[in-house]
Amino acid sequence: MDLPRTSRWLPAFGILFSLAVLGSAVAVTQGRLRLELRDQLAGREGRLLAALLDRQLAASGDGRTNDPLQAVIETSIEPDLPGVLAVRLFDPEGRPLAQLLGSSDAVDPDPSLLHGAGAGILQTRFHPGSGPQPPWLEVVTPLRSGPDGGLFGLVQYILDGADLSREYRLLDERLLGQSARVFSVAGIVMTGLLAWAFRRLARFNRMLADRTARLLQANHELTLAAKTSAVGAVTSHLVHGLKNPLAALRQVVALLPEEAGRADAANSTHRMQRLIDEVVRVLRDEQDGSTYELSLAETMALLTTRLSTVSRERRIQVQVQPPGSGTLSNREANLVLLILENLATNAIQASPPGGTVHLWVQRTSRAVEFWVRDEGSGIPEEVKAKLFTSITSSKPGGSGLGLAISRQLALHLGAVLELESSNSTGTLFVLRLLREFPHANAG
Repeated sequence: MDLPRTSRWLPAFGILFSLAVLGSAVAVTQGRLRLELRDQLAGREGRLLAALLDRQLAASGDGRTNDPLQAVIETSIEPDLPGVLAVRLFDPEGRPLAQLLGSSDAVDPDPSLLHGAGAGILQTRFHPGSGPQPPWLEVVTPLRSGPDGGLFGLVQYILDGADLSREYRLLDERLLGQSARVFSVAGIVMTGLLAWAFRRLARFNRMLADRTARLLQANHELTLAAKTSAVGAVTSHLVHGLKNPLAALRQVVALLPEEAGRADAANSTHRMQRLIDEVVRVLRDEQDGSTYELSLAETMALLTTRLSTVSRERRIQVQVQPPGSGTLSNREANLVLLILENLATNAIQASPPGGTVHLWVQRTSRAVEFWVRDEGSGIPEEVKAKLFTSITSSKPGGSGLGLAISRQLALHLGAVLELESSNSTGTLFVLRLLREFPHANAG
């Protein structure tokens, strides 16, 4: 599964799930309220009938000589009562006694209704009807008589349920409208809150990812700095050990006959001697603390001189755009030259014979920038991701540390070394001195 794509859709899924839960809760609450209100409406009709029956029972004298059956019949014709369709009388145990009104095929009451009424509790139940049969309301009430108000029997009233059915429909419409309004308002508020929360969570996740990436990069750079520091110590020791043997080697090469390749050997030993002398000079400047300044023009001239031999051997033209005015301290110039020499040497080796390596300096509002561009075939995509780390070099005799060490030198300088672009027409590197240099002007 594509995790970034899943994460992108997660807020939508979360909001939809929350709205589904909210809709379910509103629907369940509306359903329960609907049943309760329907029971209250049906109970209202049953209580009205029971009150009318009690009034008829008390209508004769002091209530002790009334006729229960007559009271039931009189109640069924009360004008305040909905149309009575049938009336049946049952004994206290629920056995049918008489059909007092309506057809003889009236629906038998549910045993639970008879049992509840036998316990002295009014029972009601609405029947919505089906097909041609209209809706009706069933009421089962206890019938009491005698001086002690004892249970005389149970009465089943079948009432016309058309009016109650209309009230139910009106109730359902109102409840549905109220539920829709509640869901809409709550859904809008919930959606807004969840969207805000997911945005904050996404921002925190991005911040956490950025910090994690920076920590990993810092850890990598610290590790590489430790390695390059060790390399620097080894280099100092190696340079010190090689200086005198190299001088003796140059003397031996000078005595070789011309046909034995004396010129090539002499050029190689000369480059080695020059490189060692340069490293010794940089180390000496770092150790004795001597300070002086070099102009940008002098710095680029030194770089051109150092590149002359290798560019001539590779038949590459090094084109340096004249820099503007400005100076660098000797420490800055030393490190800049080491970095640019490595970049330019790589550019010369990457360019085809007869090609051109371009070098130029420009000033921005925040930095002095040194640019190096070759005319090679570009850097493979699989190499770009680990370009400034220790990798296996594809060049004969290469160590794979050149760009990694150059990046660390840039960090020591307070600069940034970046790959600006690389394609089939060439590769472009830039070294940016990020702090302000008041004497450095754009070229």
